[in-house]
Amino acid sequence: APLDLDLDLVVIWSGASASTGPRVQRYLAWTDRASFVRESEVLVDAFAADPIVALRAARRLLERMASDAGLDYRTPALDQIADLAEAHGGAGKPSGAGGGDIAVAVLPDADARTAFIQACAARGLAQVPVTLYRRGSARHPGTASGGTP
Repeated sequence: APLDLDLDLVVIWSGASASTGPRVQRYLAWTDRASFVRESEVLVDAFAADPIVALRAARRLLERMASDAGLDYRTPALDQIADLAEAHGGAGKPSGAGGGDIAVAVLPDADARTAFIQACAARGLAQVPVTLYRRGSARHPGTASGGTP
């Protein structure tokens, strides 16, 4: 079933900031980027059909890339967030360059979402409130009724 991004996407703060620059430099020095990008594009395309399966695969792909490129991508908190998402029937992965900051998760339904958020909070991992709008929706700021793109 298509993901209701207004309801089922969750962003969790890992409790630590990350320094993006060094990770980006190491990634740019990695020689197998083309393969990683191709595999990532396949997962982006698959996300609409099955976001949970695609996000789980993206997590594994990112972990493999980080290991192969020698990137310090994972942290215990980021792993814990992704593991909690999977334990609640969803998927999660670090967002951005990794090493801290936030993780994103998708959950199969509102009950799983609530349980995941509670499990994170019990471990000191706070939800970051976000609101996503589909382009063209009446609430999207890029629509005629909501402003200019």
